[in-house]
Amino acid sequence: MNNRRDNKPIVQSISFAADLTEFIENYKETNPRGLSKFISDCVREKLRGGQIDIIERRIAEIECEIFEGETRLTALRREKAELESRLREYNRNQNKATEHRLSLLERAVRQKWLDDPERYRAWATGPAGIDTLADCNFRSPDEALAWIRANTHLMEM
Repeated sequence: MNNRRDNKPIVQSISFAADLTEFIENYKETNPRGLSKFISDCVREKLRGGQIDIIERRIAEIECEIFEGETRLTALRREKAELESRLREYNRNQNKATEHRLSLLERAVRQKWLDDPERYRAWATGPAGIDTLADCNFRSPDEALAWIRANTHLMEM
């Protein structure tokens, strides 16, 4: 690179392909002193063109990366929305189960099932009891009775 500040031309030797000799000779004859400018302009244009190619190639790579990133982001947003929907549904079901459990607890206290576990078992193993326990998300009548025992204090408040 020319670090000179006076911008005076520098003499360089260049070799050309043999098939360009006739073109160069004709150009020198028709454009005296123009060959240096022509070669300088060609070199500048080629260097700029190379830089433009590099820049355009990098822009294309970035556009591809952006597209891939946006595609991934869209997939993640879709997955997040699906998971949030499932979570809302789960919470709704849990809230319903909690409401059913509290109703069951009220019934157990009202009917004094803890004082008469056989009466509770008769109800819990019948059709109404099986459906109610399922609505409460209990796996068995024993699990429900244990929960009722553990939570009876809630009804005393």
